Amino acid sequence: MLKKSIGIVLLAMLSSQAQAAVSPPQTWNFSFTGFKNTATDEFMPDAKVFGTFVGIDHNQDGHVTDNELSSLEIDGFRMMGCGMGNDYDHCSTSFSYTPGQVVQMDAYHDSNYPMDYETVHMVTGQSFTHYVYNGWTGQGYNNNWHWTDQTRYEMLSPDVITSVPEPETWGMMLAGLGALAFSARRRKAA
Repeated sequence: MLKKSIGIVLLAMLSSQAQAAVSPPQTWNFSFTGFKNTATDEFMPDAKVFGTFVGIDHNQDGHVTDNELSSLEIDGFRMMGCGMGNDYDHCSTSFSYTPGQVVQMDAYHDSNYPMDYETVHMVTGQSFTHYVYNGWTGQGYNNNWHWTDQTRYEMLSPDVITSVPEPETWGMMLAGLGALAFSARRRKAA
């Protein structure tokens, strides 16, 4: 009976370990609100930048970093994987997210098509720039916003990273189960 119980417990632990190892990517949505417009030197309390990222904490360290991301978008612009198959789009991303803390990134997307140019660049805690120029019309705009003490951060979706117990935790649990089995066997013999 005891061997059967221990076998069931071990099987449950292994299946939960396997399930955690193949967990699906998670999507997080965030926003920053309230920026200083560098052109007018005015604080814009309703100016908002939205972002979305998708990833898995592969190494299970409680952080999602740029090499664990499958997608990052800021205000609808892909900040990863752009330029695949063309010479006009370029992007680079340095990224880190720890649940309960502010998303940290230096993300850049540049589209330089003949007669059109657009760039989006965001550095958390410093600036957000969105520059557009249309060579056909000669028109464009430049949103250059800086962070202030009043800039607010909001995580708009659950920030849950499932954790898997460390090997030491499994060892302690198995030692505890062994001690319970030993004491149960001693009681039975007495």
